[in-house]
Amino acid sequence: MNERSDGVVTLTLFVPNDAAVLCDGDTDPELRRRFDFPDDFTPSLTHSVEVIARWQAERAAGRRFPYAIRSAATNELLGGCELRPLGLGSANVSYWTYPAHRRRGVATRALRLACEIAFPEFGFRTLEALIEPDNAASRKAAHANGFVEVGQRDGRLLYLRENVENVPIRVLIFGATGMVGQGVLRECLLDPEVALVVAVGRSATGRTDPKLREILAPDLFDLSPFESQLSGFDACFFTLGVSSAGMSEADYNHTTFDLTLGIARPLAQLNPQMMFIYVSGAGTGGNSMWARVKGRTENALLALPFKGAYMFRPALIQPMHGIKLKTRSYRLFYAILWPVMPVLRRLLPGYVTTTERIGRAMLAVAKDGYPKQILETRDINGLGHPSS
Repeated sequence: MNERSDGVVTLTLFVPNDAAVLCDGDTDPELRRRFDFPDDFTPSLTHSVEVIARWQAERAAGRRFPYAIRSAATNELLGGCELRPLGLGSANVSYWTYPAHRRRGVATRALRLACEIAFPEFGFRTLEALIEPDNAASRKAAHANGFVEVGQRDGRLLYLRENVENVPIRVLIFGATGMVGQGVLRECLLDPEVALVVAVGRSATGRTDPKLREILAPDLFDLSPFESQLSGFDACFFTLGVSSAGMSEADYNHTTFDLTLGIARPLAQLNPQMMFIYVSGAGTGGNSMWARVKGRTENALLALPFKGAYMFRPALIQPMHGIKLKTRSYRLFYAILWPVMPVLRRLLPGYVTTTERIGRAMLAVAKDGYPKQILETRDINGLGHPSS
């Protein structure tokens, strides 16, 4: 995005011919104080040319996005503003005007245009502005554009503005080749509000879709080689799980508690705005061995510093839309029950659900949260119903 205008001011790129105005602006005591110029800094045309060249290079690298504020009528340079990505869907915005153009609403108009670029064009979810307490004009511009004062940082007031539009979300799926994982993967790929799906597992999903990426990790106990690919996500659907049949409690604890927390802990550090949704099962927290282990796992997940953590406890699940089961005993079990599944769903809505409804319910919770952190089958069916 190289230009945006409201008919009065225009945001466009800085060009070398702007160097003389930048050089003159560098002598302004107000700008020097606000932007922490060194006391011994001496403005020069050469320095201003170098600054514009550096801005162009940083824009090309995606590190910062400076914009010149110009008069829409005359193209005169009035000031500047900048969007600097901070990671995790947020960016810092700063703005300034030159002395002759202050107190004319230029900064307010420019900031409004910067927000119009930041949210729909770049997809940022949050903008922050750091403003000195005595900078009444900048604070007024921030307030006029929906920024809210939330605190202080390094002696400056911190203002935030959230994108209130429906921003597409980015999701991680662990266990996308299992029954529940296949279900949520299908719903994610169908949902226009999901921008990116990254499936992490030992084997490929076998699916192709423009918004699907896969990380093949031979050892899920060590995801450190892939850490750089696991940040910037809004939700994680954790559907990995094994049967406890024939396993000791120590072994089952290792493949359930240790594996899950070994993945979730670094994710919480990398993605503090993440909604983490874990699929355990009906009966979790009971007295049987598997239920105790699952209960400990749920409790540990709920204590992690995610934006939200939710535990799904479905009972009987009907696979839909051609979902294949990998375990032979499960295939036999569902083959026997298949003819009566529709009847069971009607008679036992608090016990029977489908992969489709679980997938939809998981997405609903990822987007909007839920009043309870533990969801039973009836909750899942309510959220995942087509009319919800």
